[in-house]
Amino acid sequence: MMSGNKLLTIVTITFNRQKELVGLYNSLRHQTSYNFKWLVLDDGSDDKTVDYIIKVKQEAPFQVKLIKNKNIGKYKEMNKVFPIIDTELLLFLDSDDYLIDDGVEMIQEKWEQYQNDSNIGSLIFERGNGNDKDPFYKISQEIISHRYYYLIKNKQYGDYSDVFVTKHIKSYRFPEFSGEKFMSEGPLYYWLSQKYKSIFIPNILTIGAYQTGGLTRNIRKNQINNYQGTLYETNLYLNKDTPFLFRIKKAILFNYVTLKSPQNYRKVFLHSEHKFLLCISLLPAYLLSLKKIDVS
Repeated sequence: MMSGNKLLTIVTITFNRQKELVGLYNSLRHQTSYNFKWLVLDDGSDDKTVDYIIKVKQEAPFQVKLIKNKNIGKYKEMNKVFPIIDTELLLFLDSDDYLIDDGVEMIQEKWEQYQNDSNIGSLIFERGNGNDKDPFYKISQEIISHRYYYLIKNKQYGDYSDVFVTKHIKSYRFPEFSGEKFMSEGPLYYWLSQKYKSIFIPNILTIGAYQTGGLTRNIRKNQINNYQGTLYETNLYLNKDTPFLFRIKKAILFNYVTLKSPQNYRKVFLHSEHKFLLCISLLPAYLLSLKKIDVS
């Protein structure tokens, strides 16, 4: 193994979430296995996040590392993470989530079954909806498949807990757009699915709930305010490797965000390789754009 025989790096990218970090840290402290280290990237917090993590470093029964950055946004912080991870596996864990008590042990046991398969890019577990009994989205059985294509084909849209094989994602980078702090992990999943398979595991690994200040609750506002990243991601899903009806749905989103953005729609349309999709989805996108959304 890499990194002093530690198997896993748990990465938390946080901004002004000191109170939520207490629950996350307690879940890590209660793990049945300490075969991991915790890397915290503070995205320019102005609360007591940094002080709290410094305190945690002194008492934690596992290695804790803190990296302080300016407020650049989660996806740009992820770009900084990929090249510095030196463990076999990588798990991004939000500050308002926590890990079940035997989570690290469960990852280790499952990885031992598949670690010699070079085609595996990630382990995918369920994410509990506030408890360890009810997943947000159920995985019916253990299966090996390409993440993006399997979920789209089976119309399973939602959050899961992805444990990445580090060597397979070290080279990945999100494109960065000036002034934008938000992009979903979708492009990473799409890229990984074109190269590697994932193991879908019907067990809850992490538990969370959507917080008022979290990214997920403000998805539409974030998509409009960060329109360049949204258009980049959405454009990926307009390709012919995606089912037609899902392409239509994403074309509506592409048109909608373009109409809501400072972009010149005609210029964007003329440069698109998906003019047919954009044409047939323009009217519903326009009608949606008439609805007022607070993007402040």
